[in-house]
Amino acid sequence: MTRIHRVPVGDAALTVLHDGAMYPQAEAVLLSYDVALAAKADAQTGTRAEEPLKFDINACLVELEGQVILIDAGNPPGRSPNAGFTPEALEEAGVTPEQITTVLLTHPHGDHVGALLDDAGGARFPNATLVLSRTDWEMVHDDALLEALSEGSRSSRLYVRTTLLPYAEGVRLLEEGEEVLPGLTHVPLPGHTPGHSGFRLQRGEDSLLILADVVHSQRFQLALPEWSVVYDLNADQARATRQALLEQQARSGERVVGMHLDFPAVGRVEAAPLGYRFVPD
Repeated sequence: MTRIHRVPVGDAALTVLHDGAMYPQAEAVLLSYDVALAAKADAQTGTRAEEPLKFDINACLVELEGQVILIDAGNPPGRSPNAGFTPEALEEAGVTPEQITTVLLTHPHGDHVGALLDDAGGARFPNATLVLSRTDWEMVHDDALLEALSEGSRSSRLYVRTTLLPYAEGVRLLEEGEEVLPGLTHVPLPGHTPGHSGFRLQRGEDSLLILADVVHSQRFQLALPEWSVVYDLNADQARATRQALLEQQARSGERVVGMHLDFPAVGRVEAAPLGYRFVPD
C-alpha cells in the first residue's frame, strides 16, 4: 500500500503523505449529530450507514525553488497501530529528515506535530525552521490558558509544547496572510484553533489550497457544513469558516487538499443538493 500521492502544481511538486487514520464514534465527535440528516448525507455519497466513521490523517510535502517543506507531521510514530506513518511516507517519497528545510504547521495539535521528535526526543528534522501562526504559538505557550484547561486537555497542550521545544530557538511566527515563500501564502482559517492556517500554493495559473482541518469528516461535513467537531476550540467560528470556504471553493473550482479528507485527499468542492460534495481528482 502506497502512502504517497504526487500532485504537480505548476512547476512545483506537492506530495500528500498518508499518516494513517482514526475511527471515532460519530455521535461522540460530531456536534449536532442527527441520524436522519446523517442518512441523507450518506444517500448523497452512496455510503452505507453501517460503515464506520473514518478520519484520514495526512501531511504534505512541497518541493519549491530548492526548498523542501513539510506541512504538518502527523501522529507520534508507534503510539497507534493505525497512524503515525509520516516518517515511512517520507522515506517512500525519497526524502530524508535532513533534507527538510521548513516544517510548516497548519496548527499545533497532537496529530499534526507527532513526528517532530525523533526516538531520543530531539528534532527529527534538524535542518528545518519551524513555521506556524503567531496566534497559535502564543496560545500553546500561554500559562493562564493552560491552567484553565481540563486535565486531559492540559496534558495534550503540554505534549505539544514538548514537541515544539527543540525548534523554538529558530521558530518563525507568521502573521495573517503572510507569504511563507514565493508562491506559498498563509490563509487564515480560524475556529479549529485561533490561528488555524491554510496555505495556498500558487504557481503561474495553477493553484491549490491546503485547507488543513476545516473539514474532518469528508463523509458528513461537506453535505452538512454546519456540523462542527468536538476538537474545534471555537465551534461557531469553525462552522462559519467552513461554510464560507466551501462556498468559495465551489465557486472557484480550485483544487484543495485536506489533512483529514480521504487519502489521497486531493480534489475539488462542488455544490450538491445537500450542501456540497468532494470530487477527487
